[in-house]
Amino acid sequence: IYLSNNNLVGEIPSEIFTLGNLTNIHLSNNQLNGEMPLDFWSSSIINSANLSYNELSGQIPLDLCTTFSNPENIFLKGNQFCSEYPSCLNENNMFPQNCETTICNDGYVGLWGGCFEIETTTEIQIYDNGLNAPIPSEIGSLVNLNSLSLYTETTGFIPTEIGYLINLNSLILNCNLSGVIPTQIGSLVNLNRLDLYENQLSGNIPNVIGELVGLDYLALNDNQLNGELPSEFDNLLNLEYLDLSNNFLTGSIPPEFGGIDSLKTLFLQQNELTGEIPNELSSIESLFSLNLSNN
Repeated sequence: IYLSNNNLVGEIPSEIFTLGNLTNIHLSNNQLNGEMPLDFWSSSIINSANLSYNELSGQIPLDLCTTFSNPENIFLKGNQFCSEYPSCLNENNMFPQNCETTICNDGYVGLWGGCFEIETTTEIQIYDNGLNAPIPSEIGSLVNLNSLSLYTETTGFIPTEIGYLINLNSLILNCNLSGVIPTQIGSLVNLNRLDLYENQLSGNIPNVIGELVGLDYLALNDNQLNGELPSEFDNLLNLEYLDLSNNFLTGSIPPEFGGIDSLKTLFLQQNELTGEIPNELSSIESLFSLNLSNN
């Protein structure tokens, strides 16, 4: 059965799994929901099953490893299987899940259906448009995290607990996030790269970002940010790339920007900026790309 990439809805009929010669079932990228029929989990003839990117949920039987013919060929990522998994399932075929809560053992943090060890997890990168669950507040427990990159359809807000990740060097959230940029982001004193582009973030740009003196890359473009440009950005003496384009920023360009001697790229186009272009920008000898159009 190959019915992937349709708009199928509802539950998967249990009668399908009474077909005596069914060896492959591919139903990925639909809108199927509910729990999987028990006959599926106990099948001894199915060789391959791809049910990824639906809205399926429920408990996966822990004895699956002894009842299912080829558990390594089960693909279930992008659903809502949020409880403990049998050990024989391939983690790459399971993660991520659209879970707001994931139960894990002590010393681990549950995120999107996966369990991450607090002491050893230093990097999380997820490239998956099927992930739309919010960023759990529990992420703040991964205090040894150096890099967090989410290229997903994650919804909700940036949790304030992000401020606990004081060892972060790189924070990239290219998702579908809304709300304001939390001021707790100013606690990320080791940050070199802050990239929050192409979200739906609103409100002012927090002045505390100007305290992240290690930043060399800052991108807040393609959001719904408003208010004036923070003059505190003149503290970012290592900043080479600054993109605040495609927002609703107002006011004038602070002359203090001319003190960012390391700046190579400055994009402020597609805002609502007014006033004169400060002469101080001409003193930035390293600047080779400047876009102030459509203000």
